[in-house]
Amino acid sequence: AELVVGSCGHRTGGTLVVACHPTKQQCITASFGGEVRAWGLDTRKLLASEFLVGRTCNCIDYAPQGETAALGLSDGSISIVDSSTLVPTDEQPEKLTEVGGVCALKFSGQVGGLLACASDEGSIEFF
Repeated sequence: AELVVGSCGHRTGGTLVVACHPTKQQCITASFGGEVRAWGLDTRKLLASEFLVGRTCNCIDYAPQGETAALGLSDGSISIVDSSTLVPTDEQPEKLTEVGGVCALKFSGQVGGLLACASDEGSIEFF
């Protein structure tokens, strides 16, 4: 697959969210159809693709150094993935909410800092 400026870049549904890598020419996108993709912006090529069965990714943020990214999901869970392969890491936060989804998340700017997450139900958690 090739990333084309002006197109959605996904097979299923339009693009819901995009996040750019803090130091590399890469980005991660997610679609309304549950697809998450990592792209090389310099090559305009697909690096990795994952399909979230029964869920969508509502928000994405890269960790400060960019090795990992956090995905905030529609079922209230948060997935920490390798930013190039989208493979989940060994460290996974507990589920944020049983009602609604994760609507926003952001890493602090410090290496080893906090991950702030907000849910549709109005709660805010720090991991």
